[in-house]
Amino acid sequence: MVDYPKAMTSLRSSKSQCGLTTIVVNTSQVAKKVQLVTENTEIENLDKQGEAIIVLPPDGKWGWVIVAATFTIHFVNDGLVYTFGLFLNDIAKTLSCSTTKVALANSLLTGILYLSGISLQMTCLSSIIVVSFYFEKWRALAQSIMSCGSSMGVTCFPLIFGILLINQDWRTKFKVMSGCGLLCSLCALSFQLNTFELQNANLGYHLSITRVTTQVSKDTTHHCIWFPKSIARMFDFSMLKSRSFLLISFSGLFTVLGLYTPFMFIVERATTNGISLNVAYHLLTAMGLANTVGRIASGMLLSFYRINILLASYVSLSMTGLILIASSASYNTFFQFLCAILYGISIGLAIVLRPLIIVEMFGLQKLTSCFGMNLVFQGIACLLGIPLSGYLKTLTGSYDPSFYFSGFATILSALLLVPLRSIQNVERRNDCY
Repeated sequence: MVDYPKAMTSLRSSKSQCGLTTIVVNTSQVAKKVQLVTENTEIENLDKQGEAIIVLPPDGKWGWVIVAATFTIHFVNDGLVYTFGLFLNDIAKTLSCSTTKVALANSLLTGILYLSGISLQMTCLSSIIVVSFYFEKWRALAQSIMSCGSSMGVTCFPLIFGILLINQDWRTKFKVMSGCGLLCSLCALSFQLNTFELQNANLGYHLSITRVTTQVSKDTTHHCIWFPKSIARMFDFSMLKSRSFLLISFSGLFTVLGLYTPFMFIVERATTNGISLNVAYHLLTAMGLANTVGRIASGMLLSFYRINILLASYVSLSMTGLILIASSASYNTFFQFLCAILYGISIGLAIVLRPLIIVEMFGLQKLTSCFGMNLVFQGIACLLGIPLSGYLKTLTGSYDPSFYFSGFATILSALLLVPLRSIQNVERRNDCY
């Protein structure tokens, strides 16, 4: 039997210039031989039996620059996507069509965003992933700060388009949005460490967790000649055989199925039920501010207190679904603002927890492939969610069924998380035999 405490006492930290601690573990004799790579270690001198190279996140330093950049990216991207509902009436009048058909355009935008990886998703996905690689102890807090960019975008964009640019038509506002989109490309430049740091890092960040491998796997794994090896490393389709991963993915699908309905139709529903347009605009603002509070609170609670991530996610999703269903009970202005605030807080908690659940359940080394495939499920939900909500509105003449649909879908996503831990324990026991 391996004496794990004895093996671990021999560990000595070695940090490169960029603050990354690199550990080399012999995979053929687990815990019997643990080596640390110093600054003068070369990859060619590693044991030929095969060793896994793991780069530990620096928990700060350049990572906080990454957090600021990803905050800005989410501010712009999600601000554009979530506030599309502000333009429904203007575009419908200009093109002489129904608001339901206009909403379909946003459904295609969000669906293709998740599925194709082009444009917005190139920055969105990379900004979510890169933060996890720069933080370990403060990962929850960094993720929550980064994701607050989304809620701040929801808060600020209605003010920009509804107040500052109130006299401009929707085409002019779209030009402003495109200019904001260019800002994301500048922020993405910070994801790469500068040349000086990379030259002095020896193993450096090019040995990121996405490239963890062993000599044995390199000798025995075969790839198609035309398929880049970096792509093969990023997509671990064997995860689709895992029932626990499928539960997380379908939970994310049902979450997103109801996610965009409030952002898309809350202003329209308020105005059709007697609330003035100037006041209805601020429902989105209130929702965005509350969302910021929810995301920050989530990160702080997870960073400073030992909270069960799955339980927190289950509770927040359940609350979100119930709030959506209850929001149709009254169209009193105070009640609508109360529902918007509570919804913003609860969905903010749930969104931050999603990547953390993946890391906790499957490990950091599988975050890239698992989160990427999880987004495929969410992309399908984006393509279906808004059209279904719009169809229900057209069918019944009211937005209430659309909110009921979103609420029940969100509650279903919470219920799928209930057996997750026990199912994963069964999978782990089966792997041991």
